Amino acid sequence: MLPIRCSLLNKNARLLREMYDKRDLLIARGGSASELKAAEYDLIRMHRIVKRHRTRCPQCRLNDGFMTGSQMRFKPLLSEPPLWPIQVY
Repeated sequence: MLPIRCSLLNKNARLLREMYDKRDLLIARGGSASELKAAEYDLIRMHRIVKRHRTRCPQCRLNDGFMTGSQMRFKPLLSEPPLWPIQVY
């Protein structure tokens, strides 16, 4: 996990981790569909809160530069074999 410099983002990250743990416990004990649906809804809501915070907080916006420079590739390199989708009939 990356170090978080913003205190509010740190608090939100802890809440998000707790929500994931709660959802994992529900899955492990075989929770009902309504409980799992509520947990997933809470996770989505918390992700939106974190995203909104990161776009509005000046401290988080300044520290977001290292995230954009990651080595993500959407297309394979020419030296790599192409990825063909698996066809199911």
